[in-house]
Amino acid sequence: MDRLWNRTNRESGCWIWTGCKNADGYGTISVNGKMHMAHRLSWELTNGPIPNGLFVCHKCDNPSCINPEHLFLGTNKDNMQDKVKKGRKNGGGPARGERNGSAKITKADVLEIRKLHANGISGRKIADKFGISDSQVFRIILNQCWK
Repeated sequence: MDRLWNRTNRESGCWIWTGCKNADGYGTISVNGKMHMAHRLSWELTNGPIPNGLFVCHKCDNPSCINPEHLFLGTNKDNMQDKVKKGRKNGGGPARGERNGSAKITKADVLEIRKLHANGISGRKIADKFGISDSQVFRIILNQCWK
């Protein structure tokens, strides 16, 4: 318990986990050789066991927060609906198009790519112009992405 709370910055309303985090920003901690999610452990230490099938969700939408007051239990559906309601996810799935933080091009670029291809410009030249792969250009042209 002390290890959990000692690795927490409580300077704001969110109690930010300062230990190891996974790729999605959720805190992780090893207890007796087993990895635990820090926010789930915080819930359990404060409120007791998490019933099977339930998630520990964040009211604050901060995956690094382990403040028990910012956590609530819900099903996967509850969690997805919460994300959509708060505008963090498009339909519960990954953000698409320009809303995806990893997008290298815009919707306007996609329209230009399709126009250039229709005018006979090679996929390789288009790819070089926009800094994307030629296979990505063809997925755009074939409406396999950026529909």
